[in-house]
Amino acid sequence: DDLQQITLEGRQEFRDPVSEDGRPYGILVHGILEHLDFARGVQDDNYLIEVAQALGGELGTSEADVARAIDDIRQALGHPLLKRAAEADHVVKEMPLTLCVEDSYPRKIVEGIVDLVFVEGDRAVVIDYKTDASPNDEALRAYRQQVGLYLRAIAEATGMQVEGHLFLV
Repeated sequence: DDLQQITLEGRQEFRDPVSEDGRPYGILVHGILEHLDFARGVQDDNYLIEVAQALGGELGTSEADVARAIDDIRQALGHPLLKRAAEADHVVKEMPLTLCVEDSYPRKIVEGIVDLVFVEGDRAVVIDYKTDASPNDEALRAYRQQVGLYLRAIAEATGMQVEGHLFLV
């Protein structure tokens, strides 16, 4: 199954949820990662803190959630996959894409936003961030299908080889 080639990276331990509704925390983490220069964030902890606090203030996020996001992102930036992204020459964050699935009837149009794509040689590397406390098998299967569609769209549009990862933050 091609979807099994989409690896699960990042945080390996499961944890207590941030709150009953984890969406605000997920929005905060995605926003920080969108605005953060990874290379600078690894080297300059004050920069990471400034970005997180500014975005947390804009979103009205609790200080506890901002502090947790800083810790989680600090850990994520140390991961080899995000270090590869920090060193890549071509990086795109929050990339919208559309795919026409012609092998379905009726044809379907799938739209999405890829969290992070970077290029290494002739390969596009796709990362989809997940902030779930402990995603179950059903959620992971759905996430892999999502990334699989992203990979298909990018491969069809660019002709590049693709590699996909779910990244637990």
